[in-house]
Amino acid sequence: ILISISSCRSLTTKGRSVNSAEKYMKSGNYYGAVLEFSNALINDYDYKPAIEGLNEVYYEAIERQKNQIYDVKQIGNLINYANEVEKMVLLYRNISRLRPETFALLNFKVEPEDIRTWTLETSKAYYEAAKNYNPRQTSFDYKTINKLYKKSYDYNPRYLDVFEKY
Repeated sequence: ILISISSCRSLTTKGRSVNSAEKYMKSGNYYGAVLEFSNALINDYDYKPAIEGLNEVYYEAIERQKNQIYDVKQIGNLINYANEVEKMVLLYRNISRLRPETFALLNFKVEPEDIRTWTLETSKAYYEAAKNYNPRQTSFDYKTINKLYKKSYDYNPRYLDVFEKY
């Protein structure tokens, strides 16, 4: 019976998203689980398995991502740090796409200030990664630097002199 229930669920987009989210949870990828659960809720705002799963995993995903950001920052790799900070923005942005009716069923709220804070931090992190990129020897290095400035610009076009740098 359990096999037939899970196989029926996998026939729908929302069901496939929940199945993927559960696999991510089992492997410890809470970031991916939040994205998949929220994708299922975008398709169906009150899909019970996705509501339950997102309620279960949300706080843990945020804490793990904050810890990952801290750990990568300690290592000092600015590009990896920027990528990890960007994941926090993507978490918040994906969840903020949910309908108000969905938020009424969830055990948490997404504050606009959190999105703004992490968006600015992402712009800042990509800017610093571009500014401190070494070595600057080949055209590939300059392309990488330009991509980093572009990401910074995409998150906050008014951040310092990112427009001129990009």
